[in-house]
Amino acid sequence: MDRWSSLTSTRKRALVGAAVAMMLTAAPGVASAQEAEDVLKFTSNMPVLIVNQIKADKTTEFEEGWAGIRQLIAKSEMADLQAFGESLGKLFRVDQPAFDAPGGKAVLYIFQLDSPSTTYSYNPGKILYEYLKAGLEGSKITRAEADAVYAKLQAAYLAINPPWKLIKAGG
Repeated sequence: MDRWSSLTSTRKRALVGAAVAMMLTAAPGVASAQEAEDVLKFTSNMPVLIVNQIKADKTTEFEEGWAGIRQLIAKSEMADLQAFGESLGKLFRVDQPAFDAPGGKAVLYIFQLDSPSTTYSYNPGKILYEYLKAGLEGSKITRAEADAVYAKLQAAYLAINPPWKLIKAGG
């Protein structure tokens, strides 16, 4: 049995949460020589659910952060990036009370991606700083705009669970 399999689901969530926290707090645009695989970039357009654990007292920031990303993407002149932005429109909050999670009380939000992009990652830092090129010459997005949106998301996230890739079952 490998080490991952021997961990409890709570410990796995905590480890994933820690990894996401490190991703969200890392300086945007800085890549390491051994950059980890981006679990939010898909190689297939099969349906996917992205489950986000959000601090129960930061749901407004989370919703405003993703609305801000969609608004900034709408400023882009790139048609494929605008189409990607439209894929971010199916965001749902799970109708259940806040629950105890590593890091505090959490609520769940789910992105339903019926046909996820295979070109762009769903990582908010990559969207803002790599694809929209916030603050760089020629970008319609200022660094201050991107930083404000990113700060809201950074304050709200507890964890992003590994995406659930869906396959058709039955007949």
